[in-house]
Amino acid sequence: MSVSSANRYRFADGKAAEVRRQDAHLVYVAMGIAAWRVWRRRTADGRIRALLVFAVQLLLTIVWSALFFGLHLIGLALAEIILLLFVISVNGALFWRLDRLAGALFIPYVLWVAYATVLNTALWRLN
Repeated sequence: MSVSSANRYRFADGKAAEVRRQDAHLVYVAMGIAAWRVWRRRTADGRIRALLVFAVQLLLTIVWSALFFGLHLIGLALAEIILLLFVISVNGALFWRLDRLAGALFIPYVLWVAYATVLNTALWRLN
């Protein structure tokens, strides 16, 4: 039996566990601006480390999407998104030290992934 992705991730009360795509696009634009602002600070100490952590959190985002949406491994995705949330927080702090606006631009991303973590946890508990 085939189940559409919209129906696959539904809570008992019928609410979909998907985050709106428009919100995701705004978050990624903010992340891009933040990375650009840090990248421009060519002489700043810690710039390379901050950008490497940025690359790691991007990779972790891709891995979580594959685990959750592609492979439907909700439990493993939950463990991975907790790690992702930690790395994003570290990344935001590193960006903040170099450029306060760049760090502040990570706040929506942290909130968005925290929300996704709550949804992932709820789905894991229900299944």
